[in-house]
Amino acid sequence: MRFELRECKCFGIATLYVTHIKRGYGAFDRIIVMNEGRIEQVGTPWDIYEHPQSEFVSDFIGMANLLEAVLEESQLRGID
Repeated sequence: MRFELRECKCFGIATLYVTHIKRGYGAFDRIIVMNEGRIEQVGTPWDIYEHPQSEFVSDFIGMANLLEAVLEESQLRGID
């Protein structure tokens, strides 16, 4: 399928590909991650992988980059 999508790109044809399969996202110019019909994030594959904007996006792409933490003290004003 990726071969066919690349062929469309060569001809300047816009293509919408809907999938839950995460392998091969790098072949696309832009990705839209949706959650229950709502758009969570739109961006390039690099943006989505390197800078997920929500816990859902991070979990969806399979990145284990979330850590639970408790702020006990802050030296910055306005942060509690």
